[in-house]
Amino acid sequence: MTYICPICGYDDLEEPPYDNDGDPSYEICSCCGFQYGFDDLDREYDFEQYRQKWVLVQILQKRYREVKSFLVESTLCWKAE
Repeated sequence: MTYICPICGYDDLEEPPYDNDGDPSYEICSCCGFQYGFDDLDREYDFEQYRQKWVLVQILQKRYREVKSFLVESTLCWKAE
């Protein structure tokens, strides 16, 4: 049985993030990097805060790849006169 990450929706966690008593698994999600019991309890992130941070990083990384690709293509097409 696999479990779903409440941050990013990754559906292949090996353990539930928290057991029936509310104790964290300390598993790290391989998609978003959230560690149940550390990021939420020790670093005091709530799910919404961490999710917003994770989504922003995903957007910035995508935009960076787009800009980098554009610059590489522009450089390849540029011809000195």
